[in-house]
This record gives sequence, C-alpha cells and structure tokens, in this order.
Amino acid sequence: MDLELEWPPQMVEKSLVDDVQKEEPNLPRKFILSRSFRLRPFEFKRPMTHKVHTKHLMAIYRLAEPSSKIGISLSKRKVPLSVTRNRIKRQAKESFRYHQRPLPNAHILIVATKNTNQASRDEINQCLKSLWKKIIHSA
Repeated sequence: MDLELEWPPQMVEKSLVDDVQKEEPNLPRKFILSRSFRLRPFEFKRPMTHKVHTKHLMAIYRLAEPSSKIGISLSKRKVPLSVTRNRIKRQAKESFRYHQRPLPNAHILIVATKNTNQASRDEINQCLKSLWKKIIHSA
C-alpha cells in the first residue's frame, strides 16, 4: 500500500474558533487572562487592607483600584512540587477571568496556606469560588 501525503496538509474543515471569530470579531482569539490583569511585583509591595480565608487559600486585597488585577504567590515551602504550583496558578487565573465581572475593582493577591499541597483540583476550585463570594459580599 503506497500512500502519498501532501505537504503541507490541507485543512479538512474550518476551526470552530475561526467561525466564532467571524461572527463576533470583538472576542479575543484565545480565552486567556491578559497581562494587564496581573499584578506586577511593585504592586505586591503596596499595602493590602482586607483579608479572606478558606481552607487551602487566602486572598489579601485592596479595594478602590481602577481595575481588578490578580497576583498569585505560592511558595516552594507550602507547595513543593512545581507541577502542583503551576496547576494552582492556572486554576486561579482561569477562575479570576471567569468571575471578574461581579468582583469589585480591587488588587487581589492569592496566597497558599500550609495545607494547600494536599488539596485536589476540585477542592482548589471550591476554595477559589468561596474566595470570590467572600470578596463580593465584603465590598
């Protein structure tokens, strides 16, 4: 059986993203949290005024900012495996992006607590939802 392959390969059908992009051109091509919504290192140092806790995470935040931003601080001591640290960071960014509209304008810093390392994905997601609810109700 002799197969001849074309190079470059031809697209068989259009991508769903391309169809959505044509229908609604203002949507971002990738659904990611842009850098403008992330805290910079010098913004970490400015004093935060409010604090909320859950079992695995803590949020320290400052209200009355021009826009909502998020910073994530997960130390090696609290979460030793880099794979776990990166997973929690991805989950926090995605959750923030999803809950950004109802949140008040604030700079929010997410910090790991001592038992974050043993938390599952579902537990982290529940903690993040709980943090967002507490921030919304306290504002």
